[in-house]
Amino acid sequence: MLEDILCRIGVDDYNKLVRSLDDVKRRQKFRFWHEALLERASAVTNQPLTNIETFLKIFSNAPLAKRTISKEDFLSDPMKFWSDGDNVIDPEWIAIVWTHCPTLVDAISYDIARSVSKTGEFNLAKSSVDSIRDRLTPDQYVSLYVYIRDESDRLEFEWRPEFCRLFPESVAMLPKELEEA
Repeated sequence: MLEDILCRIGVDDYNKLVRSLDDVKRRQKFRFWHEALLERASAVTNQPLTNIETFLKIFSNAPLAKRTISKEDFLSDPMKFWSDGDNVIDPEWIAIVWTHCPTLVDAISYDIARSVSKTGEFNLAKSSVDSIRDRLTPDQYVSLYVYIRDESDRLEFEWRPEFCRLFPESVAMLPKELEEA
């Protein structure tokens, strides 16, 4: 049923409904924009979705939908598509644009450094890490390392072992750890 609703209303509107689930549970009422979307979705379910219990039952474990984009679309505006988490992006495409789109490099590097800054680990930036793993040159990984070192405000011993595990092809080229101040 969820696939039918997705096909009927599209990825953006479907995800809007899924993301609104907690709000609807908490408030026990719909927002003004729910009516039109739920009316369109009701045409597929053959039952009115304007009832909160029915809506919660159908959408309670619904996954977010992903939008498949073409390589040409991604390469035309990599930042636009990367920053929208609803897109499926082939990691090979990230490697292609790494040297041609500094904005994307900055966004991915920032995301990873922010994770390290907050937790001392890479776990909060898993999708960014996965998008570049085994895709970049050792020199590019070294540049990322230096960026993380300079921007995360974390001591290298906290995160360097994980970096080496994630990007082993760069280990031999990494700079020596900075001395503690």
